[in-house]
Amino acid sequence: MLTGEIPSSIGNLTLLNRFYLPFNHFYGEIPQSLGNCRQLIELELSNNNLSGSIPREVLGLSTISIIFSLAHNQLNGSLPSQVGSLINLGKLDLSYNKLIGPIPSSIGKCLVLGWLSLAFNSFHGEIPLALSTLRGLQELDVSHNNLSGEIPSFLTQLTDLKYLNLSSNKLEGEVPKQGVFLNASVVSIFENRNLCGGIVELNLPPCKSNTSKPLWTNKVRVIATVMAVLSYFILHLCLFIFWYQKKKLKKNTSSIEFPFKQNFLMVSYEELFRASDGFSEINVIGKGRYGTIYKATTQEGRLVAVKVLNLGHIGALKSFVSECRTLGLYDTEIS
Repeated sequence: MLTGEIPSSIGNLTLLNRFYLPFNHFYGEIPQSLGNCRQLIELELSNNNLSGSIPREVLGLSTISIIFSLAHNQLNGSLPSQVGSLINLGKLDLSYNKLIGPIPSSIGKCLVLGWLSLAFNSFHGEIPLALSTLRGLQELDVSHNNLSGEIPSFLTQLTDLKYLNLSSNKLEGEVPKQGVFLNASVVSIFENRNLCGGIVELNLPPCKSNTSKPLWTNKVRVIATVMAVLSYFILHLCLFIFWYQKKKLKKNTSSIEFPFKQNFLMVSYEELFRASDGFSEINVIGKGRYGTIYKATTQEGRLVAVKVLNLGHIGALKSFVSECRTLGLYDTEIS
């Protein structure tokens, strides 16, 4: 029933081998001075009210080999990478705290580790591949965290693993059917996101086809991308055609409009006859199927062209009407 803070003077006991204070009422932070106890082989501070972060100096004590337990406290913050310094440790228990962040990959350096519990914390991210180096691991408990991703296949290769608890996380995907996963009595995977498959005893729903789903997903993505690109080009093509037609129509309209700003000359046949020297062959400047064009000079000295239709040819009158309409000079219907 001891209470109060662990005194920092504990670091003066440099020859201390075991520091065993579980099931008391100690509170406050773990003193950094404990890192001076460089002959420590056992650290047991579980079931107290300790708070704050785990001191890096304490995690750096590579001499600890029996147990390093801070379970059932109020410790917070992330697990420092210095945990990889515990290269001789056999049992690590940090369960029932408020630790956050990813599980550091440096924990894979603890090659002697046989018992690891990080349960009831707030670790997130995937189960690190670095744990695959812990070939002597017998018990692994990372339940009640926020771990995500698929169950790593390396867990099936840990031949000494006798207990595995992955419950109450956000794991998804297919449960392996090898190694420890063949024994439902030693594996706990309850309350995860979307786990499927595994042996029948695990009572999980069957997984959808692993091949068709990615292919179908990729197919949908390709189709969606192609449709988006086609839609983009079709839209811009339609806008271009609309713009081009509008421009062409405006150009054609302007080309057939004749803004006559003055009245036409009122000329008699006699004047035209005299101006062309009686429609002399000398003044012929062109001949066509339906008539002849003469050069003529008016009394005012203006040079004009006079077309004389040959109404003896069928279609001459129709040709004349068409030319007048083209010039915008003829609006009445001719019977």
